[in-house]
Amino acid sequence: MKAYIEFLKYCLDERLSLPVGVENINWKEMMAWASEQAILGVVYAGITDKRNKREDGKSVIQMPFDVLMEWVGTAQQIEMQNKVLNKRCVEVVEEYRKAGYGCCVLKGQGNAMMYSNPFLRNPGDIDLWVLGHTDDTDGTDGRPTVGEGHTEITEITDGRPTVGDKDDDGRELRRKLIEMARRKDKNAEVRVYHVGYQEKDVEVEAHFMPGIMNNPIYNRRLQAFYREHTDSIESRELPDGVGCIPVPTWEFNVVFQLAHMMHHFFDEGIGLRQFIDYYYLLKRATDYTDCTDGWPLAEEGHTETTEITERWPLAEEGHTDSTDSTDFRPVAERDGKERRTLAEVGGVLRRLNLDRFAGAVMYVLKEVLGLEERYLIVPVDERRGKTLMEEVMKGGNFGRASGLTNHSMGMKYLLKTKRNLRLAREYPAEALCEPFFRTWHFLWMALKS
Repeated sequence: MKAYIEFLKYCLDERLSLPVGVENINWKEMMAWASEQAILGVVYAGITDKRNKREDGKSVIQMPFDVLMEWVGTAQQIEMQNKVLNKRCVEVVEEYRKAGYGCCVLKGQGNAMMYSNPFLRNPGDIDLWVLGHTDDTDGTDGRPTVGEGHTEITEITDGRPTVGDKDDDGRELRRKLIEMARRKDKNAEVRVYHVGYQEKDVEVEAHFMPGIMNNPIYNRRLQAFYREHTDSIESRELPDGVGCIPVPTWEFNVVFQLAHMMHHFFDEGIGLRQFIDYYYLLKRATDYTDCTDGWPLAEEGHTETTEITERWPLAEEGHTDSTDSTDFRPVAERDGKERRTLAEVGGVLRRLNLDRFAGAVMYVLKEVLGLEERYLIVPVDERRGKTLMEEVMKGGNFGRASGLTNHSMGMKYLLKTKRNLRLAREYPAEALCEPFFRTWHFLWMALKS
């Protein structure tokens, strides 16, 4: 397994040389492992990298011809799927725009644009955050055409789309989106935060809210964060030129994707694909360009870091950080000063109870994937990080490698509860609330079906 991890680091960092012992890797077995983690495309990019070429033009990496052809065929399928998803993203966003809804694409193809090769990220479905009716639907990029590139939302209660189920406006948005989904797919599946349906050859999830947490107190704070950032959207051009899609800004994604990872960690499990998404998110914070300029690939040796003072909104009034709030440099660059988190990032993450999980994620990004310390948003938490990595390696993407999904519903419920209660020492608020949230959500879905 160590050889797989070292090769994965090589795949992610163009400055590294081919790791020692690569000739001993069983590429058939590595394909199975990469499939479990949903990172086949990333590994294939490393296998075919020009750094592997000898002077005679042959690759240093040798494998049986049938195994190589299996890798090639799989990579071609991933590339084709990404091209289809790019096209469908533009179509789906346009469809919601014409229906009078602002929206943005969460994760997925938005994350793929940050990869060195955006066509080799293992694709999934299309996740849309539907923001509510817009004042102006004459946009060309899936958002209303309003000034300064922001999305304007019609006044519902407080000028923002309602997130959650607490008032009639939120329920009305949910009801309309469910109706839209069921007109396309009578078997559309409704959950408390999204409705999933089949759109031609792809799956679409229309989110009423970007995500949720198990603990009701922190979930309420998370929904408030989402409501406060409904204008944190910018337009990006897809790499194959099929059009532009609206995606969240960096400052929104750095919180949202971390919360999404933690929720999946307690629900089904997460694989290395989610960590690689976050790896590129932190590393490519300054690589965004305007939609009309296309999407630049990072230049070789690129080390520029984000100017947090211009991009990160201040923590909520009354919630301050004890550190010097004027020092936003990465921890690695604070010579002679106490190591600490970035003030604004740390304040938001602590208020949302994401700081412990963030420290564990930083451990995986730094120690496993090789992310430079300059990009870390909080200090590494080694103890929780090792526990997190054990679960990732055991379960794979969405926990499918753990065998949990092979059991009956009752047994799966018990096994998942037992697993999460073991994590109560590390994350008590989420772990202890997870069985109650899961039970409530099951009953909620049964009543809504």
